[in-house]
Amino acid sequence: MGDHIARDNPRRAASFIRELRDVARRLGDTPHAYPTLPRYQHLGLRRRPWRDYLILYRVEEDRVLIVHVIHGARDYEDGLGDV
Repeated sequence: MGDHIARDNPRRAASFIRELRDVARRLGDTPHAYPTLPRYQHLGLRRRPWRDYLILYRVEEDRVLIVHVIHGARDYEDGLGDV
């Protein structure tokens, strides 16, 4: 994602990645604040919207695992398989 942005705007790519990391780190503060994906509840997969993106993650015993960061306009549920 950052590489794609960097082709046109390296400075923005760096700030985008910093912002994304900050948001992802804060998931650890309130990991259950965002809903599970209905089709993936059995895996505990959750989604946190951020800008035009979705951060897909699951809460594990001692960490929050980021599974995917995907553009919100994409059909993400069909492409996840058995994350």
